[in-house]
Amino acid sequence: MAELTHLEARYVVRSKLDSLLRQLFGDSNYSVHSQSDTIEVSAPRKLSKGEIDSVTATQ
Repeated sequence: MAELTHLEARYVVRSKLDSLLRQLFGDSNYSVHSQSDTIEVSAPRKLSKGEIDSVTATQ
């Protein structure tokens, strides 16, 4: 069953997120949906804090 991780879209570097998800889950084991100010990642497990930090920018 897929786990959901919600991210604030304004802080996410989308190219880094896409690269991380491909590394972790392969090309087809996840999905990403953008909605308003949120990005929802559906994957085999939730992203860890370290993984989230690696794809976000605070400025």
